[in-house]
Amino acid sequence: MLEITGSQLTAELRRNTRLRHVPVMVVTAANDRAVRYEALEAGAVDFLTKPIDPLEVRTRCRNLLFLSRHHRLVENNSLLQDQKLEELQNLLTALVPAGALNLAQRVERGELVTVPYDSLFAITSCVAGVQELVTAAQRFISDLENRLPTPLRSRSD
Repeated sequence: MLEITGSQLTAELRRNTRLRHVPVMVVTAANDRAVRYEALEAGAVDFLTKPIDPLEVRTRCRNLLFLSRHHRLVENNSLLQDQKLEELQNLLTALVPAGALNLAQRVERGELVTVPYDSLFAITSCVAGVQELVTAAQRFISDLENRLPTPLRSRSD
């Protein structure tokens, strides 16, 4: 079996697109700060020195998994929101060939702008869609915030 350091293993995990998201906690008996810095630079997210306290390990692992899971949720939600926003922008561009910005500037200048009813209805739907995206993002963030304050130690520990 090849022998590699924890830092080398961590660096390999970070290079692998399928495993890049896995949080790595390094446990070592070395007290040398250079070893810690090397592991952290390689992508480790936490570090424990032996001898380890089982309660601390369990708590840190739980917290790392919690943060990792929620980081992925935020990333996925963000990608989904970006896709929906791009779809709405494409629809709006198709409805207003001269560009929505140009249309808004003309309205601000006080020009009389005529838009066919069906286009106006579709534009209103786009605006409602954007408002819906903003509301969903706010709700998502609020839900995440409500889950954050978990006690580090439960009464049963």
